[in-house]
Amino acid sequence: MTLSWLVICAGTLFLNPVTADCNITSQTVTCDESGKNFSNIPTNLSQNVTILSLKNNKITLKDINKEILRSFINLTELYLNENMITVLYNNSFCNLTKLVILDISNNHISTVHKAAFAGLNQLSVLNLSYNMITQLDSDIFTSLKSLTVLNLQYNSLKYFHIKSSFKLIKIVLAGNPWTCSCNLLDLQIWLTASNVTMENENNTTCTFPNSKENFSIKTAAIQPADCKIEQASLENTVTSTSAIKLKSSAFLTALTPNITENNGTHADLHSSIQKCFTACF
Repeated sequence: MTLSWLVICAGTLFLNPVTADCNITSQTVTCDESGKNFSNIPTNLSQNVTILSLKNNKITLKDINKEILRSFINLTELYLNENMITVLYNNSFCNLTKLVILDISNNHISTVHKAAFAGLNQLSVLNLSYNMITQLDSDIFTSLKSLTVLNLQYNSLKYFHIKSSFKLIKIVLAGNPWTCSCNLLDLQIWLTASNVTMENENNTTCTFPNSKENFSIKTAAIQPADCKIEQASLENTVTSTSAIKLKSSAFLTALTPNITENNGTHADLHSSIQKCFTACF
């Protein structure tokens, strides 16, 4: 009797090795303490799973993993923290319409595609902390109508362009190398005008310029008037440069036919004069 039981157990482990490596309780599956370093999401789990924890593995979330995830349509919580994800591609979670919590912190994410979170209509909490994200626009989160908490702490963000229509209850931004200049003005206005709570506000400070170092990004002096002047100056510079190039081109066109070929071809002379004007203007 004992021998038969051992044979059955051994057969079960052989046929379903992933299940043996995971802790399964009701509709919760935890595969983060097995030390097996999964590179892919397990395929032989019940599609009725509601909570799936795959932290501390080697998952990259490329195409094969995106396809596997689509079968877990009942997921409400997904933990992919402490893996090896470098890019969040478009439609990475598009079939997880019931997902409420998504944790992809402590990876190596540097790029987030615009439609990475498409389909996550019920998502409330998104954790992107401790990654390598350098650029991010609030448009990436436009489809997340239920989002209330966004954690972006300890990335490589210098600025974060944000629209006034973006709604959150809590945001975490500490640990980024914020540059408190005109590029950060819309974020600062949003933080002040909205009802959002910025967690660790005292530690969410400017890194650049040196004159504003350690000032809160919410209160550091960034004058809207100065930013308008800066923008106007830039536009005038572009306009002036274009006008100078246009005039020089017209001058060259008028001048070239009147030059004899004694000192070279028309093409050579035109090239030489063009270099002169380029250097001067």
